[in-house]
Amino acid sequence: MFYRQLQEVNVKIRAKLNLSFSIIIIAAICTFALITYYSVKDIIRENRDAVFMSKINNISARIYSTTEKLSSQPESLYRTNDDYKHRIEEFNVWMDNDKRLMNEFIAEYMQTNNAISSISIISKDGAMVLENGQYKGPLSDEFKTAIGIAANDTCPCTTVVFGDSHNVYLAYPFAGQRSKFIRGALVFQVPHTVVTGLIRHDLDMNETLFFVTHQGKLLHLREAIKDARFAGYNIIEFIDRVESQRKGNKGFIPRIKYDSFTIFSASTIPLEWTVSYVIPQELYFEGLMQLRERIIIALAIIIMLAIDTIFVIAYKISKPLTSLSRASRDMVFENYNTPLEFVNKNDEIGELAGNFEAMRQTVRVLTTTDALTAILNRRYFMINLEKEFERTKRSGDNLTCLMIDIDDFKSINDTRGHQCGDEVIKTFCSLMTEMIRTYDILARYGGEEFIIALPGTNIRDAWKFAERLRERTEGTNIQYESQILTLTISIGVASIINMATDTPSLLIKRADEALLQAKHAGKNRTVIYESKVCSS
Repeated sequence: MFYRQLQEVNVKIRAKLNLSFSIIIIAAICTFALITYYSVKDIIRENRDAVFMSKINNISARIYSTTEKLSSQPESLYRTNDDYKHRIEEFNVWMDNDKRLMNEFIAEYMQTNNAISSISIISKDGAMVLENGQYKGPLSDEFKTAIGIAANDTCPCTTVVFGDSHNVYLAYPFAGQRSKFIRGALVFQVPHTVVTGLIRHDLDMNETLFFVTHQGKLLHLREAIKDARFAGYNIIEFIDRVESQRKGNKGFIPRIKYDSFTIFSASTIPLEWTVSYVIPQELYFEGLMQLRERIIIALAIIIMLAIDTIFVIAYKISKPLTSLSRASRDMVFENYNTPLEFVNKNDEIGELAGNFEAMRQTVRVLTTTDALTAILNRRYFMINLEKEFERTKRSGDNLTCLMIDIDDFKSINDTRGHQCGDEVIKTFCSLMTEMIRTYDILARYGGEEFIIALPGTNIRDAWKFAERLRERTEGTNIQYESQILTLTISIGVASIINMATDTPSLLIKRADEALLQAKHAGKNRTVIYESKVCSS
């Protein structure tokens, strides 16, 4: 029962250790993996943001650089010829011939500059003075606002660049010959396709959507969209929704997330254009997807290794209990010598093993030895005799049994007391212990009777040993208090006669019958079973 209980406790402890350690280790590993994943995700996102913002800013800078190159053309035209410069400044006093000459001059200039769709002269009040080509820009107050002309503004001036959803406008303000106050502006009109065309074939954009807007209106959409992730979208509606979301934010937002896309934008000064770069989340987190898969695979491997390690640790922790279970099981079968592990370990396990060993040895003494004499008791003698009997049958060797009784022991108890009798028994047991071999089996059979099993000894040698024991006992003086006592013993000797049919009980019975013969024959003698009495 105790063994089963200990075994059940061992199983429960091992299960609890496995479960507890597994939960703790798996939770720790998963937490570490999540922290690592999100930390790396933030780093990758920051790096991607920096890369994509750098690209969009480069495009914005290229657009700005292009407009800067174009912005020098109005002033260049204005200063080409002093005569025409004077004519431009004095537009309010033009004659028909002056206007014709100016138109021819501007038309000739436009022939050599295909990028310009219109050149106009507009007064500071926003009135059209001269138009070559179809001017689509603002007039009146809107024109004054666009180029920032005030009543007291003076020259020299620089070219003002502005744009709308169709064109880029380059306005060069000029003054009169006799006054420094601005009188009007020479305005070049350039289609926005001239500017946006420079990013049309940008190889870095092949997997993304790129567009340019002005006040929410689409100016340019990159035509070659290879990524199938945009196939399910109406691109124009998508751009309108993105621009609507952008308007809902206060201030310019360089990065917004919309559906499964991230949009990077930059404002192009001074055109008030917005260039936008749309990245699908799969592309945005391309490296992270691979990292996540690797983390999941690594996590699975680590968890499996951790669980194996946990089982090993749990086994080592519970191993002493397994050893205790085995030792307690062997105690049921009268085996008290099963080795205990960790008995010398200086911790709780070692203390438990040490206490168990002390208990086991106490139980061994109580269940196997006689309390008075410290030799084997009758029950444990029978267990050992049965083992020796089986060994003898297998080996074909001899096995002899001696049944010994102290003569007239009752008179010692009656006349001198039981304490004296106990002393006599202990002294006699010490004498027998000195004379037997290490593998002989000595036990107290009951009261003043003792029994000895002599393995590997034939009947004649056993009789000789019995005689030596009897003679030595008779010659030994026992001192109790102030008295000197002498003893005699009677011995019955028997051995195995038939290996096939003899039993340990039958062997003991024959030795006991021989002992009775020795008693009836006058005591103080050795009798062999079914032999004549031999005495000294």
